[in-house]
Amino acid sequence: MKYTKKERMNIGRQIYEDQINKYEAAGKYGISAQTAREYMRMYRNTNHLPPKTSKPRREYMRMYRNTNHLPPKTSKPRDYGLAKAKVIPEAAKLDEYQKMSKEDLISALIDARIREERLKLGYEVVEEDDSKKKLITYVKKTAK
Repeated sequence: MKYTKKERMNIGRQIYEDQINKYEAAGKYGISAQTAREYMRMYRNTNHLPPKTSKPRREYMRMYRNTNHLPPKTSKPRDYGLAKAKVIPEAAKLDEYQKMSKEDLISALIDARIREERLKLGYEVVEEDDSKKKLITYVKKTAK
């Protein structure tokens, strides 16, 4: 739509004086935002006015740079991938380990690692008798 010079100056004045912004002017007068900006420049240059000052982007970004808008972290114990022992070794068990031979200790370590890997995969060893051991699944999850 064609506007006279007086109309263009009026649109530029409204933008320069912050009555409307260039996007509002574009919608209101059926022109592009770039054209509205050019009208504002034309008004400013004709009246020998300084450039319109706005908040510098650097200042604006500096305010928000170090601001974290996330909720505070809740402190949880870290899980490093080790299966949690159901029973904490007591002093009596430590005495038993000290009395074991090297081969028995290695065997106990292997059994503990097997139990740990089974727990990771979601299996638990349930001992019914000394002679029988039964594996049951208590959680379905993958090892990945």
